[in-house]
Amino acid sequence: MKYFKDYKKEEQDILCGICLDNKGKPAKMQHIDYYLKQCDVKKIDPFSRMAHLTIRWDSRANAERPIFTMGIDGARAIAARSGKLAGSDDIEYDDADGDKPKWARATVWRQVGDERRPFTITLRFKEFKPAPPNDRQWNQMPYHMLGKCAEMAALRKAFPEDLQEVYETAEPHHDDSPTEAKAAPVQPTGVDRWNKTVEAFSKHGIDPFAILERVKKKDPKDVTDEDFTDLYEWYQDLERGEETA
Repeated sequence: MKYFKDYKKEEQDILCGICLDNKGKPAKMQHIDYYLKQCDVKKIDPFSRMAHLTIRWDSRANAERPIFTMGIDGARAIAARSGKLAGSDDIEYDDADGDKPKWARATVWRQVGDERRPFTITLRFKEFKPAPPNDRQWNQMPYHMLGKCAEMAALRKAFPEDLQEVYETAEPHHDDSPTEAKAAPVQPTGVDRWNKTVEAFSKHGIDPFAILERVKKKDPKDVTDEDFTDLYEWYQDLERGEETA
């Protein structure tokens, strides 16, 4: 494996355009090296633009997290290269003529010994369509976008050893364009954090105590760090428009 520092200047410039941080700027060297390692393990040309790397904020770890994404064609190529891909069915939808599907179902076949086995995944549109402004393609091609996500999930299910942690660029939390990626949130602490979280939910007409049974009737001073984390992370999703209530 070659590391970022081992490439020529013009090659480094190309890699910097493929690997972006959460502000749309070139990622840190260690994150680009992570991308190069993933390409090496998966035998993908890092310059092919078949794969990309973006950086997202992991609120649980309170740190940046590199995410390796790949187009559906790349995942198909990896599965085929295993020699065990035994075909795939056309994507099924609940309704083929509506404005958008409610669900999409993908089936990928894998040869297991002498047996050809199906691996099927069903995804629901409302759970996968991203929030504005990252939903343009989903509005234009809703069947195609959900179908891609379903096929990628089915490929991961059928070939976990080859496609573990490989996500289609259209999948949730991997779909933000680099310019729209969010910087790390600044979170309040202690009782003030709880009060601000409850206040934030109230703006959306949601009572957090009705959501998490374990925090019902709790005084702020009795709420655990886990309660804080769950509620605050959900609020961050809500503020991005990814409403789950």
